[in-house]
Amino acid sequence: MFARIEDTQGKLYLLDSAAVLNDEHFSFCPSCKYITTAEIVMEFKDARSKALVDNALQAGVLSIREPSVPALKKAKETAKELGTKGLSEADLSIAALAIDLSARKPIIITDDYSLQNILKALEIEFRPALQEGIKEVKKFRK
Repeated sequence: MFARIEDTQGKLYLLDSAAVLNDEHFSFCPSCKYITTAEIVMEFKDARSKALVDNALQAGVLSIREPSVPALKKAKETAKELGTKGLSEADLSIAALAIDLSARKPIIITDDYSLQNILKALEIEFRPALQEGIKEVKKFRK
């Protein structure tokens, strides 16, 4: 199951590393807008994904933006309320950026189930890259 990227002028996608790392056929839609965080960009270590991301940055299709401190706090609080464990700083940065940009109705591309859980709880749309996405919010208890 590949993330369906709509070739719609101005559509906003927030990119988790899974979209590029898990999907060897991933390509950037030239008429769409992609944003990610510096923490996510640091996860691209292989030559293919680094080149793809560097080219998108140079072409202006992808940009890097950092989330606000209040949005990062909200993402962490949501993760704590749900009992979600194992989130990296990169995961939290994308969740927070999604909160910051929620008025623009971004679509987050991620295969990370913990991140999907937070996004679902916050009612932010996501699409999996290759995996089947979660269907409902899960609360984890000790």
